[in-house]
Amino acid sequence: MGRRTDNISIATRIAVAITVIAVGALVVTLVYGSIVRDEFTRSGLEARFSATAVAKADELDRYVASLRSDTLQLAASPMIVEAAQSFSTAYGELPSYESLPDEQKDSLLAEYRDDVVPGLSEARGHPIPIRDVLPVTSEARYLQTVYAWMAIQDDLAPVNIDDARDGSSWSDVHLEFHPSLRATAEAFGFSDIFLVDPDTTAIVYSVAKNSDFATSLAVGPVGGSGFSTLVQRIAQNPQPGTVSTVDFSRYDPDIAAPVAFFGSPVFDGDRLVSVLVAKITPERLTEITTQGGDWDSMRIGEQGEILIVGPEGRLRSDSRAYLEDPDRYFDAAVASGTLDSGDVGGVQSAGTTVLFQRMDASTFRALQSSPDEMVASNNYLGEAVFTSIDEIGDGTVGWKLIVQVQRGEALAISDDAERMGAIAVSIFVLILTFIAAMWAASFIRPIVVLSLRLKALVVGGDGTKQAAALSLEATRTTAEFAELTDAINSMLVNLNERERSAVEAEAERIEVIRRFLPRDAARQIASGERSIERAAHASVVSVAITDMGASGGDNPVDSARERIASLVETLDQIAVEHDLKRVKVVGDLWVAVCGLGTPHVDHVARCLALAEDIVDIHLDGDRTGKTVAIAIGIASGPVSAGLAGSNRLVYDAWGAPVDQANDLARVAKPGEIVVSESVVEQLPSGVISVQRPVGTKGRVAWTIDPDVSSSEVPA
Repeated sequence: MGRRTDNISIATRIAVAITVIAVGALVVTLVYGSIVRDEFTRSGLEARFSATAVAKADELDRYVASLRSDTLQLAASPMIVEAAQSFSTAYGELPSYESLPDEQKDSLLAEYRDDVVPGLSEARGHPIPIRDVLPVTSEARYLQTVYAWMAIQDDLAPVNIDDARDGSSWSDVHLEFHPSLRATAEAFGFSDIFLVDPDTTAIVYSVAKNSDFATSLAVGPVGGSGFSTLVQRIAQNPQPGTVSTVDFSRYDPDIAAPVAFFGSPVFDGDRLVSVLVAKITPERLTEITTQGGDWDSMRIGEQGEILIVGPEGRLRSDSRAYLEDPDRYFDAAVASGTLDSGDVGGVQSAGTTVLFQRMDASTFRALQSSPDEMVASNNYLGEAVFTSIDEIGDGTVGWKLIVQVQRGEALAISDDAERMGAIAVSIFVLILTFIAAMWAASFIRPIVVLSLRLKALVVGGDGTKQAAALSLEATRTTAEFAELTDAINSMLVNLNERERSAVEAEAERIEVIRRFLPRDAARQIASGERSIERAAHASVVSVAITDMGASGGDNPVDSARERIASLVETLDQIAVEHDLKRVKVVGDLWVAVCGLGTPHVDHVARCLALAEDIVDIHLDGDRTGKTVAIAIGIASGPVSAGLAGSNRLVYDAWGAPVDQANDLARVAKPGEIVVSESVVEQLPSGVISVQRPVGTKGRVAWTIDPDVSSSEVPA
């Protein structure tokens, strides 16, 4: 009998044991699950909906906050102030459109006739006369013509042309500022950045240079658009440090595709010199709601989806059904009455369901009347679903987050019911496994011998001698074990080589991360952590580099970059000395926080000590001996920091103290330390503060006496 069982392969033995366990587990699952699943379905769905909605709403909140913060900081940048004034002046000095050669003028007309008009007519579903889209002003026709001509000559998109080589002063200004503004738009995820003259409402600069480039918002094809409305609103009541928005709407210069705008006034002192407008498309919103197409990771079923819906009930992110199966989507949506048959062409032309697809009306009304409850209804395809709703942001954008799961899949995603069934299965499997283990002990002995040999070979040295002394006869109970024994040595060689390669690759990855992100952010990425740090009591130091001093050499731009990099490195070292965490460098701003990660009761004092050390740089010069002009703002209060977004490595801090410190640094004089009222209340004894007006609109702040020695401010 013993010899007969020796001939049974280990694969067969394991298969028999697993089959017995699986059958027993299945029986218990079916019996127990049928009893408890219905009871826990609704409560399980509500818990899952809540967790999913909160996580996605938080990610979208951070994205919207990042858009506002990036727009605000960009509008406050000295580079933007200088660029706006230079472009406006050069725009007024442009040559006449009639001075251009007929060959160049014909190229612009051909582009509108052959590309713009046919595309827009198809998107709108009716013929569009060319006179309705051609630029009206001479300036717009001139600039669009020279860039259309250069695009043909250089075989480049207009966005990639730095110099039109037309000899105009506008092109000289464009060559100076366009590369930096193009890189900024790409870094911030903006599809375009505009500078608009508030007096003439002319678009004096555009990164992308579509058909709205250089046109007037008062007359012509862009007049009456959401873009025009936004600029008028800002120009009529400009408020420093504010951001205005226009929700998604179809925009003809983008071939009637949906776009949204964020705008902020640009001031030179007290004078409004421009309006900065950033344009976004819905792709990033769709990427967030679909997890980049990885719906399984969101655990919302085979057909469940997360949507962003505007106040009128139309989508602001793409439909999952459209992304996965457009033909099925069009048939079902039109049949359910939530997509007009005339809008099918618009969806196909724009490549998105945003603004075209409506939510089921009864579902939207039920959600608005019961926002805290799960609603059983039909979706926009007429399918039975469970739906929940959540607010996005502070309500100013008016967007809602909708989570929908097919009712037929509800049981499959009911965690609580599955967990109860899993407990019963686990108990049964434990009992059955114990019995199986006792039975299997008779044939596990070869595995024990092989395990000892494997450990000895890994240890090496004396262990290798012990391995040679082990008898292999005990392992030859089956043919598989004999082959396994012969293969162990070669396997170990391969494993050691792979382990070494993996360690080297991981070290290279960590080094790249540390090179581009703050120390704590790099640590989070390396460990797979994506937590958000929050501090109820922290202080923020914002350092504005207002002037790097005269730079010599053949290439002043490269020299300035090297000096800025050197200055940032110096500031980072000083921050470490005072236990502050540098969170970001945006344009000419260097921002650090005290109190994140490691709480400090004396966070204000540490920030003051840091500021005084930095002022020494202003007085003594940087490492190259060049005197720099810097201004410092300090504010305190609750601060949060972390990685914004799910796919982009962007480490940022947010909260009122961040914006307040940045604003104070902007209005401070070179070499001056300006603090908020919340900081003044926490100043150490002996530190003198003086109240003075700053900026515009009668605001006041407090400056720190520069004669206070660092010894009076504890480190």
